[in-house]
Amino acid sequence: MRLRSVLVWIALGTAIAASACSATETQSGLDCDPGSDSDSDGDTDGEADAGSDSGADTDTDGFIANVCLDPGHPSSDGDKLWESIINRKVGFYLEDLLRAAGYDVLQTTDDIDEETIFADDFDNEGPAEQAMLVVTSLESRTDDCNAWPADYFISIHHNAVTDTSVNYTLTIYGEDSGYEPWFTGALDWASITTDYLYDAMNVDGYQTWGDRSALGYGLWVLQNTEMIGILTEGSFYSNPDEYGLLNTSNDYLYGEAEAIFAAFAEFTAG
Repeated sequence: MRLRSVLVWIALGTAIAASACSATETQSGLDCDPGSDSDSDGDTDGEADAGSDSGADTDTDGFIANVCLDPGHPSSDGDKLWESIINRKVGFYLEDLLRAAGYDVLQTTDDIDEETIFADDFDNEGPAEQAMLVVTSLESRTDDCNAWPADYFISIHHNAVTDTSVNYTLTIYGEDSGYEPWFTGALDWASITTDYLYDAMNVDGYQTWGDRSALGYGLWVLQNTEMIGILTEGSFYSNPDEYGLLNTSNDYLYGEAEAIFAAFAEFTAG
């Protein structure tokens, strides 16, 4: 387990960075998967808890709470294989941090184990390594989190667009058909996460959005999970410099996980 201590951040009450900025760039490059759109019928799975608090403070197993981690992709054959591996690496680091802090963790993917993915000879770009990835449907991911049940949900992604100069960090939360957050506190959590990621990543901008405001539709994993959640797009791997950092530096990936964890710790403490 590759754990470095950032738990002192909680005790020290680290202040968050500047508030998230308003959107000024196009969202057409988002690599997130669309969810069911409830505008037409007013009903979507998981919406019954809209506006509720984030979940129990403790559970009967002695953990602080249950956190479901969703390293994004592949959701279809050949879909974003390299990104999927990077998402899993960040997910394992984040799991280590959460468990050390007393949370129980469920990951929605189990195709590559932690020892294998962090082996010295593991090639993120390698066909053999990418062949280890197993397609997991968005439905099965949300169903697993709901059935556990989780108290918090974090979906981990990285982004890409045609313009290779673009590179900013983005955090998304779920909105109802009236463009209001499904869960109380979701906007605050997303904004804090954006701030921490902006400080940790080699990016030149930052944004926080509701899914419908950003895309015009709801993202499946944020519309159909029954607990408060966010989706992170840490950076744009279509940017060559960013791709190089994500592909070659596990320390950089760990820093991304640290940022997501620190934001979560601050949000839950608050």
